[in-house]
Order: sequence, then C-alpha cells, then structure tokens
Amino acid sequence: MESKEKGIEAFESLLKGRDEIVKRGACKKCGGIGHLTFECKNMIKLKTATTESGSRIGMPGPSLIELEKMRIQKQLMETREEFEKTKRKLLEISKEKRKSRKKSKKQTHLKSKDSGTDSDLDIHQTQYN
Repeated sequence: MESKEKGIEAFESLLKGRDEIVKRGACKKCGGIGHLTFECKNMIKLKTATTESGSRIGMPGPSLIELEKMRIQKQLMETREEFEKTKRKLLEISKEKRKSRKKSKKQTHLKSKDSGTDSDLDIHQTQYN
C-alpha cells in the first residue's frame, strides 16, 4: 500500500510542478515550456476552443507575421483594383480618340470632296461661258 501512496504523491507533485511551470510562463502557440511565444520555432499550434459568442479561448489573436501578411495582401488587392480602373479609363480614352479621328477624317474627306466638286463646276462653267 505504501508504494501506491508514494506513487499517488509523486503524481500529485508532478501535476503541481507542471501547473507552477505553466503559470510561470509557457509558449501560447505550441504550449511548450522553456520558451515564450515570440521565441517559438514550432509550427504546431494548439487547438482553440470557441465560446458560444464565437470568441477564441486559449489562443491569442493572429501573430505579427500573419497581420503583416494580411496587410500586404490587402494592399496588393487595392493596387490591382486601381490598375484595372486606370487601364479601363485609358482604353475608353483611346476609343474616344479613335472615334474622333475617324469623325474628323470623314469630315475632312467630305469637305475636300465638296470643294472638289465646286471647283469642277467652276471649271465647267467657265468653259461653257
């Protein structure tokens, strides 16, 4: 019986010691003891429990790297959207320029055609007069 009691006491002391270590400081990313969260090199993450309200328990918010990555992705999307808008505007402007060139060519062609017929009429009229 004494061996069982000693075993139970040893187990309880292990649990107490572990609780003290966890209270003293442990990594919040992987749960490992001996380093802090910012020193963590383990890619294993603890499972997070969620409450009814949807908030996470046991895990801090996204890491700085994840936040930076999200910020850069957002900037990239905004830049792409701006690029597409600018591209569309330039295409519209070039279409308008082409249309106006066509229109002005037609007008100059019609004017030259009209003026050409007038001069032909003048020549014919002078010959007959």
